[in-house]
Formats: sequence, structure tokens, C-alpha cells
Amino acid sequence: MKSFKWYIGKIQSYIKMQKTIHEMEWADIDIVGASSKSNYEALFKHTIKDKDYIDIQKNVALLELPDSFEEYLKGKKKQALRTNMNKAKKSEYYCEYFSGNEYIDDIMDINRSSEQRGGREMEKRYTDRSMVRDFLNTNPLMFGAFSKEGKLIAYIQLLRVNKMLVINKILGHADYLENGLMYFIVSELIKTIIEGKNEASHIMYAHFLVGRSHAGYTYFKERCGFKGYNVRFHILKDQQAFN
Repeated sequence: MKSFKWYIGKIQSYIKMQKTIHEMEWADIDIVGASSKSNYEALFKHTIKDKDYIDIQKNVALLELPDSFEEYLKGKKKQALRTNMNKAKKSEYYCEYFSGNEYIDDIMDINRSSEQRGGREMEKRYTDRSMVRDFLNTNPLMFGAFSKEGKLIAYIQLLRVNKMLVINKILGHADYLENGLMYFIVSELIKTIIEGKNEASHIMYAHFLVGRSHAGYTYFKERCGFKGYNVRFHILKDQQAFN
């Protein structure tokens, strides 16, 4: 049974987190086009009916992409990122976009390499091969990290919402995590986007603050360059977007 002190600490942590969220900077991002609208609705689990609509999402982990990868790597807080990147490079890992259907066996190995993620049991949509195959048949945008032998050992599934790319799923194989794998795949994704000049302006990575029991996620995101924002999403009036 949890102590009274534990409950008091949890309440204090929640109050502190809400205060921090209230003080976060605001960002404005436009949503235009049928594909962006559909991805946005899937991401936030609600339907947009109006043609001129503003939605607010608080406590968003957002990275505004700099002009160069060298600029992205600068800063004292990025030391953990740089250190882990070098560890992964010494292991000769590499990253690139890939077709999910071609690597379903490796994806299943990754998904099943640990029974729990973030203290929670892995959901069936990750562990059931038929459900994973059905998802991959939708041709999601996939970015992967590979061992030097060519085995997929981590992946990121992306959604595109206009000039914002969203990290919708991210998983690494449990046997490779100690080699800086997750810092490596995120930094390589950012490098690929910046150098690919694909007009992306931001990357979103779920919530920034997630409570004291999962403080490691916030630490990881911050070391990868993400900051906490409250975001006004403008679903602009565009006939093609809602036809």
C-alpha cells in the first residue's frame, strides 16, 4: 500500500507540471489539405467538421528545424546526444527510409524484444503479426536504424501534417539499446530531414512532460532538441482540404 507521503508527492508533482505547461511558449502551425487533415484527425482522435477551425494542443514536444545539422548538434544539453551518436557509429549502425512490408520479421523481433515499454505491457497491435501486417499494408512512412549486417533494429513511423512531421511510433530492439540506438535514430532522422530539404519546418514527438514516473522520456526528448510548447493548430479554409 502506497504511503500518504507518496500521494502528497504525486499531487505536488502534478501541480508543478501543470504550472510548467501553463508557462510554455505558444506556437502556431497551419493544417491544409485532405491528407494533412486526415493525419491530424488520426493523431488527436477527433473529427474536424468546420472549414475554418482552431484547435489547441498543450504540452507538445516540438522541434523547430534549424538550417543545418551542425547547428542542431550545438549546445551543452546535446552532449548526451553526441555521446550516444558516437557509440552507435562505432557499432556501425546506419539509418534510412524503408518499406515496412519488406522487414516485417525484423519489426516483429523489435516489438517482441521486451514484454513492457515504459512500464506498460506491449499492446496487441504491436505483438500480433496479422495486426502489424495490416498496418504495414497501409504503406506508412517508415525510417529505420540497421545493424552493420543489415538487420532492422529500430524504427520510427512518421505522419506528415503540412510542414510538420510527427513521430507517431518509435521502437528499438531491447538488445541494442545500450549502444546509443534511440538517440542515433532520432538524430539521423533529423539530419535526413534537414539535408533532404523537404520543406518540413517542425517535428512533433508526442507530449513533452509525462509525469515524474516517466521523467526519462522528457530527458530524452530534451537532449534530442525538443522543447515543450502549447500549439494552436489552424485548420485553414481550403475547399480541397475538406471535399
